[in-house]
Amino acid sequence: MHKGVLPNGKEIAVKSLKAGTGQGEREFQAEVDIISRVHHRHLVSLVGYCIAGGQRMLVYEFVPNKTLEHHLHGKFLFLLLLRFLRHLSIVKFLVER
Repeated sequence: MHKGVLPNGKEIAVKSLKAGTGQGEREFQAEVDIISRVHHRHLVSLVGYCIAGGQRMLVYEFVPNKTLEHHLHGKFLFLLLLRFLRHLSIVKFLVER
C-alpha cells in the first residue's frame, strides 16, 4: 500500500496487485467487483482503479491515524478497559474496608 494525494487534495491509499499472473487478474476483478458493491461504515471505499499495461492498482480512501484494526476495535477495547478498571477500583475499595 502507498499513500497518495489526488489533484483535488483528497488523500488516498493505492494498492498494487501482482502483475503477470492469472491469480492476480482474478484477485483484481473480484476485489473491484465486491468492494464497489459493498458500502459499510467500517469498510474503506474504493475510489477507483488503474490498469496500465501489466500493472493493476486499486485506489481506496485513505484511513488516517493508526491502523484499520484500531479503527474497528480500538475504541471498543478502550471502553472495555475503562469499565474493567472501574470495577477493579470498586473491588479494591471493598477489599480494603
